[in-house]
Amino acid sequence: PEEVRRTLVEEWFLFSEKFNTYKLASQLKKLFAQTGKKNKAPIYEIFTTTRCNARCFYCFEAGMPTVDMDETTAVACADMIISENKCGITELRWFGGEPLCNDAVIDIICGRIRDSGIKYASSMITNASLFTKEIIDKATELWHLKALQVTLDGTEKVYNRVKNYK
Repeated sequence: PEEVRRTLVEEWFLFSEKFNTYKLASQLKKLFAQTGKKNKAPIYEIFTTTRCNARCFYCFEAGMPTVDMDETTAVACADMIISENKCGITELRWFGGEPLCNDAVIDIICGRIRDSGIKYASSMITNASLFTKEIIDKATELWHLKALQVTLDGTEKVYNRVKNYK
């Protein structure tokens, strides 16, 4: 109906064939470049491990060899973040497998960044099943964890069947 079409046009989901989307994208890119923050905090996505305590049937890593980031790599990772930092702040995003299966490297990286004087915050994608009081304290005090994306797979019964925890 006409009302749906009008809404799609108004919300920028539908264009006429004559509309030059490339020109619009170019103009928006230029505008965003002019108005963007000059010293925006760099964001680092850090893959701590391929290990996981769940055995989800849909896991893309199922059957792959498990690999953990080691202490030497964690130190090198932190040192790179420190050496590249030009604005005194950064954001860290932890993921894996299950990043909490290798929380020791999160401690190392965050400790080195903290000791360098760089301000940082972190976020994590996790199934959250390994959180303990001790880890919550570290996540708050050392990791500066500000956001979690918790992977949920339905109701408790469905979730437990899907996760099939070890």
